[in-house]
Amino acid sequence: MLSDLLSLIGRLPGLVTTAWVVWVLLTVGLVIFTGRTLRETPEANVKQGNQPVDAVHSTQYTDVLRSPGATVYQAGRDITIPQPSSIPTLLPQQRRLLELLAEYQQRFGASKLIISRTDGGLHFDEDRSRGAEVSLIRDIFGSVDPRNAGRFEELMQNMPPQFVRLIAEARFDNPFVVNVTAEGVSYLESRR
Repeated sequence: MLSDLLSLIGRLPGLVTTAWVVWVLLTVGLVIFTGRTLRETPEANVKQGNQPVDAVHSTQYTDVLRSPGATVYQAGRDITIPQPSSIPTLLPQQRRLLELLAEYQQRFGASKLIISRTDGGLHFDEDRSRGAEVSLIRDIFGSVDPRNAGRFEELMQNMPPQFVRLIAEARFDNPFVVNVTAEGVSYLESRR
């Protein structure tokens, strides 16, 4: 009996250390996943638009703090969370590619464009001769060769998804299947 008690007392520092580590991990996890500490300052006043939000008792607290345009009033100052820039900056070749994709999609009345990775040509399921004269690689880089085909493939893969949607389709020769989004069209219209 005495030996069992001594054995338990000998393990006590390890149990206390383990409990402390678990408490620290749970506290850190709470802060990371909820964005809140265990002690919120009651003087923090959060507003979304003109509506104040109680920072201590509201479940909206973390959503408001993360939302663009929210205003945090603390220590006598209003701090507004800036709106993120949602419009990416395009390189000249990306802009040219976006212009060509939108032009061809409109000219051919297509909801999507099927583009060869090797020569940049357009393909249409219903009419193989339609768009045969087009080569996006030639239009952008001046000539069709393996080096320019590689540059074209990299350019296509780096197009912002807000402007050009890559459509996953299983096709022979693995062409790009894309369409220009409404946001891509409005970007082009705003830059004219």
